Amino acid sequence: MKSGAWIILSLAALAPGAAFAQNPPVAQGPRPQVMREVEKGFFMEADVGLLAGLTGNLNSVFPGMLAGVQLGYDITQYLSVDLGVTTMVLSGGTIPASNLIPSGELKQDQPQQLPRPDALALMPNLGLKFSYVYGKRVFAFIKAGGGALLADPQPVFGKSMVPGAYGGLGIEYYTNLRHFSVGLEARGYFMFGNQASVGLGFLPTLKYTF
Repeated sequence: MKSGAWIILSLAALAPGAAFAQNPPVAQGPRPQVMREVEKGFFMEADVGLLAGLTGNLNSVFPGMLAGVQLGYDITQYLSVDLGVTTMVLSGGTIPASNLIPSGELKQDQPQQLPRPDALALMPNLGLKFSYVYGKRVFAFIKAGGGALLADPQPVFGKSMVPGAYGGLGIEYYTNLRHFSVGLEARGYFMFGNQASVGLGFLPTLKYTF
């Protein structure tokens, strides 16, 4: 009788251990990292494209190219500010004399058209962009800005430095490559020399958000 009781007690003592051994704790793997669809914050953006320059009376068109780089910050998901510089190259041709010489100084024997060499212009600028969410990764945007345009040769806009402004419309797509986005933009430039001049550009963009 005593031996039977000892056997029962021994089995009762081993039962919890056996049950514990049959149900080992499940090891939890690392939690998956939550990835944001769109990165916002400090960014660097570069663009390059085609440019058409028009004189103040729109009677002369000069084809060219432009390229720029900007550093900026997304204040909110929809609003950003940037500081950058844009370089413009315009081919030569002829330009109305009134674009270069004030009307009071024009002489009767003055040629109506003057030759204009190839031109290089540099425009440091400050810009503001408002974006509208069109999809999970797609944004439509409108932007505007201004700065000082420095031209070489100096008489391109009648002065060596003139105030300038720009406005643009475009679309931006945030790729599956984290931090990178690409876009397309149509942009207009307005230069205020002796006579106002206009530049129309179409350019792709590449942006990296830190």
